[in-house]
Amino acid sequence: MAGQLSVKAAERVFHYNGTILQEISSSMTPEQIREHYATFYPELGNALVEGPDIKNGKISYRFITKVGLKG
Repeated sequence: MAGQLSVKAAERVFHYNGTILQEISSSMTPEQIREHYATFYPELGNALVEGPDIKNGKISYRFITKVGLKG
């Protein structure tokens, strides 16, 4: 059976503040993943989702928090 082709979904990786956060479900959007992790990291509630960046067969997203002054 030469010539068979298999398809593998690319792994998604989420980065926040130097930490790699695991994907919860491949059916969730990056925004839904961000909302899930906002339970543990409240500052992610208003974070921006940057990406995707594809490298070495992985799809990477970054959660970027806004730095500002309250006032």
